[in-house]
Amino acid sequence: MRGSKKESVKIPKFSEKTVHEYIILLFYVIASYFTMRIHFLLGREYAPSRLTDLALGKAALPFQFRMLVPYLVRFISILTKSDIITTYASLEFLFLVGLFIAYRNFLCLFFKRNLADIFPFVLAFVLPFNYGILTTMFYPSDFPAIFFFTLALIAMYKEDWQSYYLIYAIATLNRETTCFLTFIYMFVFFRKMSITKLSLHLLIQTAMWLGIKQILYQIFRNNPGGLYENHINANIKMFLEILSFKIYNIVNLLLNFGGLWVLAIPGYKNAPPFLKASTLVLIPFIIGMFLVGNLYEMRIYGELLPIIVTLSLYPISRFIEQKETIPTKIKDNQ
Repeated sequence: MRGSKKESVKIPKFSEKTVHEYIILLFYVIASYFTMRIHFLLGREYAPSRLTDLALGKAALPFQFRMLVPYLVRFISILTKSDIITTYASLEFLFLVGLFIAYRNFLCLFFKRNLADIFPFVLAFVLPFNYGILTTMFYPSDFPAIFFFTLALIAMYKEDWQSYYLIYAIATLNRETTCFLTFIYMFVFFRKMSITKLSLHLLIQTAMWLGIKQILYQIFRNNPGGLYENHINANIKMFLEILSFKIYNIVNLLLNFGGLWVLAIPGYKNAPPFLKASTLVLIPFIIGMFLVGNLYEMRIYGELLPIIVTLSLYPISRFIEQKETIPTKIKDNQ
């Protein structure tokens, strides 16, 4: 028509910061996908806790207590009429993407932003060791447990108690290892809070944990199994084999977290007080897992990942920073 004007198509402009965020997210998504594929490829189901039985609420205890992911899978499968195993894989992929993002936010508390962007890719190296190479036992609660643990540590660091207690409650429905968050809380805030306030927080968390466990027990009390599995004899045997220099057990422990835990020892020196205090959780963790977990099963150490692996990144960050300062020093000398 005469007099009509051509409408110009407006192309949205993205800032450099926005483009950077999308690129980082894309690589996190790719890393999450391949980590999930490796986990499903190398993992094998444990007979008392088969994935289908977990989703139907028929698995043995204590595995059925970890109901969050299986029941989400059941709900999504009914809603979308999708295959249960496919739904498990899809949900694990989403939790892994969430873990990469959460771990990046956790690292931002301690490192420069450029390092905090790159360092989460260490998960793509560490996770296949503990959940596929060293331990083939497959549990759908494993990666979500690390995700929730990381979120809870962020909330604890920021003293965002509303978020912390919400995460604590949801995470306990996923796995009972949230009790170690209470120990970390105690170690971090000892002498930072009044005894009255600290005791109140510890009491609330303990009551929440016991209350949720009691509710879960009442729901699944007719399932086979018990409140926990006794692994004391197996762990004693493992220690005896290590003392007798059985190579398998020694290599297995050395390769925990892909062997990065070795760097956590020198990393401890430069770590902030929050991380240093958090490492004390190793004491109740080892004692607890000696009683109810297999210490040679590397997947049980997952919740320690945000602490141990982060400590191991300090020597790496110092190496990178020294490399960056060398050209500047040379230029100054010229």
